[in-house]
Amino acid sequence: MTLLPASKPLALPMDCQALVPHRGPMLLIDRLLSCQDKGGCVEARVVESNPFVDANGELEPLVTVELMAQAFAALKGYADLASGAEPSKGLLVSVRKVAASGRARVGDVLTINLAVKGEFDGFTVVEGEVRKNDKLLAAGSLKLWIPGRESVEEKP
Repeated sequence: MTLLPASKPLALPMDCQALVPHRGPMLLIDRLLSCQDKGGCVEARVVESNPFVDANGELEPLVTVELMAQAFAALKGYADLASGAEPSKGLLVSVRKVAASGRARVGDVLTINLAVKGEFDGFTVVEGEVRKNDKLLAAGSLKLWIPGRESVEEKP
């Protein structure tokens, strides 16, 4: 899968709200910082209104999986928009070997780095990591599915 479109690239950084279907408190990422041929980097600020922040102001470690999934949605949405299409919708299908090694707190700025490792019949496998400054908080592999337009239309 090539994330960079053949047409003219859009200016970065870019607000993720224009790239992903998530809205309200479920939009956990903020800005697409970079997009290369096979990956990119997204920024997320941990805010108090995040539904996954506990009473101590800490982000639940499992949410790093959702951060990586939303980061892929932003990369794919960027490629779609730059190619003149609407951003695609997709689903997180599986998670493999995700290991969390730290926690984020309200006020932290996280970077999510992704690399596309393969694609087959609408499925994409990415490896990702979530960092706070230079500290690795989580890393793992995700499988995502981006349905084709014809597969999401209802048949009579």
